[in-house]
Amino acid sequence: MKSVHYNWDDSTVSLTFSVYTLELKSTTSYQLIFEGCSDLHIPHLSEWGESSSVNTLSMDNELYKIEMQSGDVIALKSKGFNFVPIAL
Repeated sequence: MKSVHYNWDDSTVSLTFSVYTLELKSTTSYQLIFEGCSDLHIPHLSEWGESSSVNTLSMDNELYKIEMQSGDVIALKSKGFNFVPIAL
């Protein structure tokens, strides 16, 4: 993951990623945009070592968890999300 941006005015959280796709055989930037976000936790303790790669993603009702390969878990409550490429 490259960055996290929280827009207070419209309650959205945008996570920016570099994604390697087999189809394009290259890396492309994408945004995971959560809408109606009411709670956000972003620890950065790196208990498993420094890494900006995602390990797992999970969802339970409106609770989303993104486990990083560093061992940190980004957790947020959101009404939904979109995963879109970033136009250059």
